[in-house]
Amino acid sequence: MSRAATAENVRTPMRSKVKQLKPALRYDPILLAVVLLLTMFGVVMVYSASAVFASEKLHDGLWFFKRQAVGAALGLAAMLGAMKFGWKRLEALAVPLLLL
Repeated sequence: MSRAATAENVRTPMRSKVKQLKPALRYDPILLAVVLLLTMFGVVMVYSASAVFASEKLHDGLWFFKRQAVGAALGLAAMLGAMKFGWKRLEALAVPLLLL
């Protein structure tokens, strides 16, 4: 048996054991950072603009902040879901989603 044939037989089982990795979630880190920063900025601005009013009228200074934070969390969850679903699959649903 030649040396090349032996080396080839040794390498073949190793190649079959290598698992095909699923592609990781692909995203633009700069765009994601800007979205997160703007979301946090918006939640803080809602709190600073409404804390006194909510404290006096609703007796809970964080009432509007809590609602805005829940809305932001739901929006971020929807964004992650759309990222996992993929934009190519969403392309077919563009018109119905726009009308919705």
